[in-house]
Amino acid sequence: MTDIISLIYSAGSVLLSIFTFLIIFGILIILHEFGHFWAARAAKVKILEFGFGMPPKIWGKKTSRNTEDGTEEMEWTLNAIPFGGFVRMEGEDGTSNHPRAFNNRPLLWRMLVISGGVIMNFLLGWGLLTASFMIGVQMPETGVGSIHVGKLVDDMPAIASELKEKDILLEIDNIEITSYENFLSTLKNDAEKKQIAHFTILRKNEKIEIEIMPNENGIFGIVPQFTIKTEKYEFINAGKRGFEESFIVMKGSIDALGNLVTNLTTKHKIPEGIGGPVAIASTTDAILEHGTFLQLVLFTAMLSLSLAVLNIMPFPGLDGGRFIFLLIEAIFVIFTFIATKIFHINYNFPKRLPHSLEMYINAIGMLTLFSFLIWVTFLDIGKLFG
Repeated sequence: MTDIISLIYSAGSVLLSIFTFLIIFGILIILHEFGHFWAARAAKVKILEFGFGMPPKIWGKKTSRNTEDGTEEMEWTLNAIPFGGFVRMEGEDGTSNHPRAFNNRPLLWRMLVISGGVIMNFLLGWGLLTASFMIGVQMPETGVGSIHVGKLVDDMPAIASELKEKDILLEIDNIEITSYENFLSTLKNDAEKKQIAHFTILRKNEKIEIEIMPNENGIFGIVPQFTIKTEKYEFINAGKRGFEESFIVMKGSIDALGNLVTNLTTKHKIPEGIGGPVAIASTTDAILEHGTFLQLVLFTAMLSLSLAVLNIMPFPGLDGGRFIFLLIEAIFVIFTFIATKIFHINYNFPKRLPHSLEMYINAIGMLTLFSFLIWVTFLDIGKLFG
């Protein structure tokens, strides 16, 4: 009976985590679409619909506003699939003759509309990080002496050496250890070459030299631990710190995405430390169970910035892919200007790629992305329960 209750409790906890993750991610997608919406308003593009969730529509309300062309109506809709949202604009199919259709707006305005979602996700991530730094965020200290041995793994080389838990790590191979990342990158070199690592540690105010050889898999068995400090800033400095951390998170997301694609295509597995939707939901579970509200805010900020990175990738179907088509159009414009105005070539050059070709490429891109997502999720589940 106790086992059944425990199983029900565990299942309930997992479902709550998945539900929470879907709510957070769904809100981020809606805000992403609002970024496109506000950019379209700024570009004076005619907006037909803003939808909460995905079709089919279950409810709608039309509103009107005065524009340069008279009264304009748009519809706010609530849709059956309660996840994400979308904005539908006049001229997205490239065929509209309306002066304020998306396809008829100036190139730079269309670039702004396409970039609006990414800009919104970046601003949201930066804003949440800024607010967190104003409240006070626990961050790992950096500098020599900030990293010490947290744990030595059983049956690994480090536990058989002179190294002890709580030893302060000063140097590895004469390189000062100043951060967690610095520790990993320095030790990784010895691990890959399967060569002896030379440690300089501090124990009870005494410096000690220790040599450790990794095992045949390149593992030392050292779990580092860093000293935690609380960082709290005034608004201006919090904004600067949030800006710096935003780019650190985005760079990390780019590196992780590249690592994920490389490992999936060459080794057909998800690399350690990187996960797909299931792993992210699992992280949500850990935060809900053991974390604080501030940690949930930081997690949301990182998700928002990661969503910005994903969408800016120059891949068909994503905002970055659509932006590439606009850059190609810009090249056509520049080429036409040079040909006609400078070389006086009288020829009807194309202004842009055929919209049907763009739609076809984007459709293939989206199909590829969904297939990739299903594959990652399948491997994610196997990794979680394997």
